[in-house]
Amino acid sequence: MAKLSLRRPDTQATASMVLSLSALFFSVGLVVILFPRFDTDNNIIWYKSGGPRHMAVLGCTAISLLLGVLGFGFGLNSAGARRNERNSQSWLGFFAGAAAITLTVILFAAFYLLKQSVA
Repeated sequence: MAKLSLRRPDTQATASMVLSLSALFFSVGLVVILFPRFDTDNNIIWYKSGGPRHMAVLGCTAISLLLGVLGFGFGLNSAGARRNERNSQSWLGFFAGAAAITLTVILFAAFYLLKQSVA
Protein backbone atom coordinates (compact mmCIF):
# COMPACT_ATOMS: atom_id res chain seq x y z
CA MET A 1 0.00 0.00 0.00
CA ALA A 2 1.49 3.32 -1.08
CA LYS A 3 1.80 6.05 1.50
CA LEU A 4 1.19 9.71 0.85
CA SER A 5 4.60 11.36 0.53
CA LEU A 6 4.71 15.11 0.03
CA ARG A 7 8.36 14.84 -1.02
CA ARG A 8 7.34 13.64 -4.47
CA PRO A 9 6.66 16.48 -6.94
CA ASP A 10 3.66 14.76 -8.54
CA THR A 11 2.01 14.34 -5.12
CA GLN A 12 2.76 17.99 -4.36
CA ALA A 13 1.17 18.95 -7.69
CA THR A 14 -2.03 17.09 -6.87
CA ALA A 15 -2.12 18.51 -3.34
CA SER A 16 -1.52 22.00 -4.74
CA MET A 17 -4.40 21.72 -7.15
CA VAL A 18 -6.83 20.34 -4.55
CA LEU A 19 -5.87 22.89 -1.88
CA SER A 20 -6.01 25.85 -4.26
CA LEU A 21 -9.37 24.90 -5.73
CA SER A 22 -10.71 24.44 -2.19
CA ALA A 23 -9.41 27.92 -1.36
CA LEU A 24 -11.24 29.31 -4.37
CA PHE A 25 -14.40 27.57 -3.16
CA PHE A 26 -14.15 29.38 0.20
CA SER A 27 -13.39 32.67 -1.58
CA VAL A 28 -16.58 32.30 -3.60
CA GLY A 29 -18.35 31.52 -0.32
CA LEU A 30 -17.03 34.81 1.01
CA VAL A 31 -18.54 36.60 -1.99
CA VAL A 32 -21.88 34.87 -1.35
CA ILE A 33 -21.79 35.91 2.32
CA LEU A 34 -20.77 39.55 1.77
CA PHE A 35 -22.60 40.86 -1.26
CA PRO A 36 -26.25 40.28 -0.26
CA ARG A 37 -25.59 42.67 2.65
CA PHE A 38 -23.83 45.30 0.50
CA ASP A 39 -25.75 48.59 0.28
CA THR A 40 -24.80 50.22 -3.03
CA ASP A 41 -26.35 53.59 -2.17
CA ASN A 42 -24.22 54.14 0.93
CA ASN A 43 -21.29 51.80 0.14
CA ILE A 44 -21.79 49.92 3.40
CA ILE A 45 -21.75 46.23 4.27
CA TRP A 46 -24.27 45.64 7.05
CA TYR A 47 -23.46 43.00 9.67
CA LYS A 48 -24.22 42.14 13.28
CA SER A 49 -21.12 42.20 15.46
CA GLY A 50 -20.46 38.73 16.83
CA GLY A 51 -23.31 37.28 14.77
CA PRO A 52 -23.10 34.18 12.61
CA ARG A 53 -22.48 36.13 9.39
CA HIS A 54 -19.57 37.99 10.98
CA MET A 55 -18.05 34.73 12.20
CA ALA A 56 -18.62 33.13 8.79
CA VAL A 57 -16.71 35.98 7.12
CA LEU A 58 -13.80 35.58 9.51
CA GLY A 59 -13.84 31.79 9.16
CA CYS A 60 -14.01 31.80 5.36
CA THR A 61 -11.21 34.35 5.25
CA ALA A 62 -8.94 32.31 7.51
CA ILE A 63 -9.63 28.99 5.78
CA SER A 64 -9.28 30.46 2.29
CA LEU A 65 -5.99 32.17 3.12
CA LEU A 66 -4.56 29.04 4.74
CA LEU A 67 -5.56 26.74 1.87
CA GLY A 68 -4.47 29.30 -0.73
CA VAL A 69 -1.02 29.77 0.79
CA LEU A 70 -0.50 26.01 1.08
CA GLY A 71 -1.67 25.40 -2.49
CA PHE A 72 0.44 28.27 -3.80
CA GLY A 73 3.51 26.96 -1.96
CA PHE A 74 3.10 23.38 -3.13
CA GLY A 75 2.53 24.57 -6.69
CA LEU A 76 5.59 26.81 -6.59
CA ASN A 77 7.73 24.04 -5.16
CA SER A 78 6.67 21.34 -7.62
CA ALA A 79 6.37 23.36 -10.85
CA GLY A 80 9.28 22.68 -13.14
CA ALA A 81 10.69 19.79 -11.11
CA ARG A 82 12.40 17.17 -13.27
CA ARG A 83 10.53 14.20 -11.88
CA ASN A 84 7.14 15.91 -11.94
CA GLU A 85 4.83 14.21 -14.41
CA ARG A 86 1.97 16.58 -13.55
CA ASN A 87 3.32 20.03 -14.31
CA SER A 88 -0.08 21.26 -15.45
CA GLN A 89 -1.53 20.48 -12.01
CA SER A 90 1.36 22.36 -10.40
CA TRP A 91 0.74 25.44 -12.48
CA LEU A 92 -3.02 25.24 -11.94
CA GLY A 93 -2.47 25.02 -8.19
CA PHE A 94 0.03 27.88 -8.30
CA PHE A 95 -2.22 30.29 -10.19
CA ALA A 96 -5.45 29.22 -8.46
CA GLY A 97 -3.74 29.69 -5.10
CA ALA A 98 -2.55 33.15 -6.11
CA ALA A 99 -6.06 34.05 -7.30
CA ALA A 100 -7.64 32.77 -4.09
CA ILE A 101 -5.20 34.72 -1.91
CA THR A 102 -5.75 37.91 -3.91
CA LEU A 103 -9.54 37.58 -3.96
CA THR A 104 -9.69 36.81 -0.25
CA VAL A 105 -7.49 39.75 0.72
CA ILE A 106 -9.54 42.14 -1.44
CA LEU A 107 -12.86 40.88 -0.07
CA PHE A 108 -11.72 41.00 3.54
CA ALA A 109 -10.31 44.51 3.06
CA ALA A 110 -13.66 45.58 1.58
CA PHE A 111 -15.47 44.04 4.55
CA TYR A 112 -13.12 45.64 7.06
CA LEU A 113 -13.28 49.11 5.48
CA LEU A 114 -16.98 49.18 4.55
CA LYS A 115 -18.57 47.35 7.48
CA GLN A 116 -21.33 48.98 9.49
CA SER A 117 -22.62 47.22 12.58
CA VAL A 118 -26.35 46.80 13.11
CA ALA A 119 -27.36 47.31 16.74
